[in-house]
Amino acid sequence: MNWVTILWSMIISACLTMGVIHLLVWGLQRRAWASLLFGLASAATAVFAAIELWMMRSTSAAEYGVAVRWVHLPVWLLILSLAGFVKVYLGAGRSWLLGSVVALRSLALVVDFLQPVNLNYREITGLRHVMFLGESVAVPVGVPNPWMLAGQLSLLLLVGLVVDAAITVWRRGERRLALTVGGSVAICLLAGMLQSLLVVTGVLHWPVIASCFFMLVITAISFEMSLNVLRSGQLAADLQESQKQMVLASSAARIGLWTRDLKSNTIRASPEWRVIFGFGPSEPLDFARFLQKVHPEDRSRLCSAVQAAVAGTGDYQAEYRLQLPPDQVRWISSRGRWESNPQTQSPILRGVSMDVTELRLAEAATIRQRAELTHFARVSNLGALAGSLAHELNQPLSAILNNAQAATRFLAATPPDLSEVRGALDDIAQDTKRAGQIIRQMRNLVRREEPNRQPLEINRVIAEIVRLLHSDSTQRKIRLTLDLDPSPIRINGDSVQLQQVVLNLVLNAFDAMKDAPDERREASLRTTRREPGLVQVAVRDGGTGISPERLRHLFEPFHSSKPEGLGLGLSICQRIVTAHDGRIWAENNAGPGATIYFTLPIVTGAS
Repeated sequence: MNWVTILWSMIISACLTMGVIHLLVWGLQRRAWASLLFGLASAATAVFAAIELWMMRSTSAAEYGVAVRWVHLPVWLLILSLAGFVKVYLGAGRSWLLGSVVALRSLALVVDFLQPVNLNYREITGLRHVMFLGESVAVPVGVPNPWMLAGQLSLLLLVGLVVDAAITVWRRGERRLALTVGGSVAICLLAGMLQSLLVVTGVLHWPVIASCFFMLVITAISFEMSLNVLRSGQLAADLQESQKQMVLASSAARIGLWTRDLKSNTIRASPEWRVIFGFGPSEPLDFARFLQKVHPEDRSRLCSAVQAAVAGTGDYQAEYRLQLPPDQVRWISSRGRWESNPQTQSPILRGVSMDVTELRLAEAATIRQRAELTHFARVSNLGALAGSLAHELNQPLSAILNNAQAATRFLAATPPDLSEVRGALDDIAQDTKRAGQIIRQMRNLVRREEPNRQPLEINRVIAEIVRLLHSDSTQRKIRLTLDLDPSPIRINGDSVQLQQVVLNLVLNAFDAMKDAPDERREASLRTTRREPGLVQVAVRDGGTGISPERLRHLFEPFHSSKPEGLGLGLSICQRIVTAHDGRIWAENNAGPGATIYFTLPIVTGAS
């Protein structure tokens, strides 16, 4: 049985089969450079083995020399393919080593065809027939060519490239890959180089069988790539499972996934996204169709957000409304990021969209409830101010009545005293304005309105509340004093809400002193500038102070020390102050009583 022919034919067919398979893979996926390089290496090994078989079957020295000359062509392709494969597949290896291998091996190929015989021999004097695998094969006898060292050196550089890449992969933690690819390639290259060198120099009387070692290299690499295929299959199964879970999660959370190609303006979207935006399962998607769904008032803002993402950091964020039939409005929150499509190199925007309609409706309901709660607190304070209001209005109304009676008497006189009548009417007008001002202040405190932020002078806001509380402090026998910063302090806020804060704090101070002796029944309001850019308002009382336990929960809702209280006043004060970018807190005084402070940002002239 001719074992040489059988074995080398098996090597040729196996290498050709693997080469064709991987070249076909590269043909289907042109970015699979590792498959292209491995396919070329496999095909080169098959040609190398065929020429080796030719060399063993040679009948003359000239024929053997021609075979050796032509064997360097597949060897050149094989070495360059292996070098490129190691660089691409392992993602490691020094570039200068790769360049040296390519340059030196190409030089050896050129020299091979320029020599009289070939790169390995200056002269082949004859053939010797030896027994190999049970049959006679040709072995050359000749003079080695010194240029052979160029080819051997290129192999050594290739071994160096492989070892360098394997070390990097080992340090990366991929030790099996370093051993399977790096170790096998390095060992087989050294073995093949040594065996060829011994044959050419006449030390070993054997045929050249370097293709066997290269076959081992191809087998090791094929094994590793087959494992990758298995891992890819498992990853594909895991990915499919993850996609199912992601679809389920996005459906439960009302989240849609989308990708927009900025060059063609086409959109690819998940089924949940199509449901949210009112598109059919097979309806074509582009940016123009999508924009028609967006509320007209939000379209320009949405386009500006996309342009800012492309021109800026790449992050895209927008919240907008959809206008869907019949008269349905949805709130959508979208986030994404700009990137470049690796296949087409065109810019794409990839992101997610979430239906936040229920959240926005809940926020609107919360705002309404807070407004109603604040309104309720104002109304509850109206009872405490009812006596004060009656007393405040009694003075201007009494003055109006007296002036009207006096004007009647002056008109009844003979002759009528018109100058006195005119004076009485002027007094009536002034008292009427005063009564109207008192009523407007009370109406503003009770009326439920949306917050209206505008520049205010905090001292004027406090002074208006103090005037309103004058009669109440008189009835309770409490001295209410003001210590306001002499310079105007402007803030940005809602006057009615801030009056509500001051009113609550002052009434609480009054309540805290209901059992205090006369000498301590004094409440004070002070405004002070604080750095940086803050005004501090302090409401001080001379009561019994606040216990440490109550001080920790002072601003919590429904926490009150008064039997008739609801525990909402200070909670509302904290909410209003916080909404004005301020802070509120309470401290016990060094002497009797306690002080509640709150700060608000000052509006400067530049602001």
